[in-house]
Amino acid sequence: MVNPSALGKGYDGAARKGSGPLDLEHVYEQALGDPGLADEILRIYADMSRACLDRIETSTDVDTLVLNLHQITLAARGIGARRVHRHAATTLSALKKGEPVDPERVHDLAFMVEECNAYIDTLLMAEAS
Repeated sequence: MVNPSALGKGYDGAARKGSGPLDLEHVYEQALGDPGLADEILRIYADMSRACLDRIETSTDVDTLVLNLHQITLAARGIGARRVHRHAATTLSALKKGEPVDPERVHDLAFMVEECNAYIDTLLMAEAS
């Protein structure tokens, strides 16, 4: 991963400014400027979010939903995936208040997570070539 303040291969201005699915400047700051660490943070997020999403989609109890929504919320915040963070946090809050599980919210979250992960995959493939 290149420094997002310099337009490198695979990184567009929208993502650098935080209007894309994630904020690359935020990721770079989290990685303390280390491009290799930034790539690893993105890989870990993608793997973890996919695993949590699978557990959310197959869960049969609220405790499992709460745990995995909490993990996605924190991880999304950590990489600047603001839409994922807000949606997961809102869904988590509703569950904690005792509201019923809304399958549409879970579907929307899955879409947002996959959109972010597809973007990460594209970035990492562009860097590899």
